[in-house]
This record gives sequence, structure tokens and C-alpha cells, in this order.
Amino acid sequence: FCTGTLISPTVIVTAAHCIDDAGASPAAYFGSDTTTTGTRISVAETRPHPEWIGMLSGGHDIGVMLLEQSVAPALAVPINTTELDASYLGAAYRVVGFGIHDAVTRELDGKKRTGDMQISLLAAGSDYLEASDDVTVICQGDSGGPGFLTIGGVEVLAGVHSYSIQGCDNPSGDTRV
Repeated sequence: FCTGTLISPTVIVTAAHCIDDAGASPAAYFGSDTTTTGTRISVAETRPHPEWIGMLSGGHDIGVMLLEQSVAPALAVPINTTELDASYLGAAYRVVGFGIHDAVTRELDGKKRTGDMQISLLAAGSDYLEASDDVTVICQGDSGGPGFLTIGGVEVLAGVHSYSIQGCDNPSGDTRV
């Protein structure tokens, strides 16, 4: 599975490659542990970025999932609208995901985790940013999950997890929202 972020009562943003892999009847889970009680809501429609053509496309690994019913508006997070320039290099970047938590055993236990990284690359002309840390990594199952920056005192969705180098090694790459 993948991770996503609620940005309005009926819209989740995630990675386009997650939409490709969602299957015929995708659903969204709301909770912190998929093995316990949580809320599942069916997805009515998926829309990858119009320029997404697959993992080898060189970008645009982002899309939306439209829910069949609304979720509490208070759960939605704001999206970054500030251009990210070199002044954001080294900025604190909070990441969230349901992915593999042990790169050696490859265990996927369904628990949501959060970690702290720093922005390490903002390539000019690219829709990606890269983040690194000595402890935290993005791994399978974290794809589509959020990367948060605090801008003007507000935590905003700045990136969507797209890739990590050679599986679960840093740096990790996010598509900028």
C-alpha cells in the first residue's frame, strides 16, 4: 500500500505511481495503525498528474484520489504555495508514512510513523526535492506520504514521497506540491 495526505474533505494527494498500483477498488484508511480500528472510505476517482507517464518519466509523480464521502474538514492540511528556493536547503522537513520500518527485515507492520529530515537538494527546473537524515529514511509503503515544512509558522504539505535511492537509502525524493 501507499500513504497519502488529506487536503480537503474529499481529496487525498498521493504519488502517481501509487495511483497506478491502486487496483480496481481503491480505498483510503484514516488512522494510525492499519491492523486496528480505523475508518476506510472508498475512492470514487483517481487522477494522476496529466504529465505522469510512469516511473521513468522523470517527474510529475503526484496525483489525487477523490473520496466517495467527505471526511472532517479539520483533518485536511494546507498545501505549500511558496516557491522553494536555495534558502530552504537544510530546512527541517517532517515526513510521515506507513512504510517499511526496518530496511533489513523489510517488515511492513501497518503503523504510521513520523520522522525528521532536512532538505538536501532543490534542483533547478525539477519538480523534486530531496531530503536526508542519518536515521530517518523513506521506504516502500511511505510512497505518496507527506513531507511537511513550517513556513510562516504554519506546517504545510511541501512534498509527496516518490523515491529513495536503492530502496531505503537516503537521500529520499519527494515531488513538490
